Amino acid sequence: MEKCQSSTGGARTDLLKYEYIMLVRRPDQYGVKYFIDEAPLPSYNDISLTRTLNILGEQGWELAAKENENSYILKRRRRG
Repeated sequence: MEKCQSSTGGARTDLLKYEYIMLVRRPDQYGVKYFIDEAPLPSYNDISLTRTLNILGEQGWELAAKENENSYILKRRRRG
């Protein structure tokens, strides 16, 4: 939580709001396929996990948790 001073001098707490996505990496006989919330990401296929995370990081996403060997939860601050 972020704390800030109100204009009246009292402390108030503003909650940061995040959005989350699930990144899934599925190796198959032709290479690797990536999915976000079950939707395929064809332009990301066959690139490394590190490169995929860097591309998503440039869009504001950060790794929040690793569920298992091929599933990752990412978050970013909600805009607006």
